[in-house]
Amino acid sequence: LVTSVCVASNSTLWIGTYGDGVYQLNENSVQHWTTANGLSDNVVSALCLDDWDGIWIGCRSGKLQRLDGSTISTFGKENGLPESPITCLKTAARIVLVGTEGGSVFQSSGTNFQVLPTPPQLQGKPIRALFADSQARLWIGAADVGLTCVGAGGSRLFDAGNGFPDLDVRGI
Repeated sequence: LVTSVCVASNSTLWIGTYGDGVYQLNENSVQHWTTANGLSDNVVSALCLDDWDGIWIGCRSGKLQRLDGSTISTFGKENGLPESPITCLKTAARIVLVGTEGGSVFQSSGTNFQVLPTPPQLQGKPIRALFADSQARLWIGAADVGLTCVGAGGSRLFDAGNGFPDLDVRGI
């Protein structure tokens, strides 16, 4: 089962799977990354490229990894992340955003992650999608909540009460 796909600037295709790790496909070769060669979990729930063509890998185990060439860096509880499955990733302006099954959003511009304040309606709800816009607002899609926009002036919820079509947002 393919769980996520992204394409690097050099046209390399990255494919995350449920149970079979990550595949890296380019014109001439296929590289397969699993627990046998460095992944913390073969159940990959999210992939995201950063500004340096490193690939971020979110796993159901709650570990986050960054693959840069053949080097894998692992981030977890010791870096400020919870032991909760990672459900989505987004990079923007050299910042990594991490959404979790437990309803939290974390950010980092280095090796340590900080939890971001989120509205109460997101507590305990799986975060499914993240997007940082050009006005410094964070858009959060969550299961059974709808779409939430968090900015300097507070937050706004888009749900059935104001005409939003669905409460399960899986992409932004």
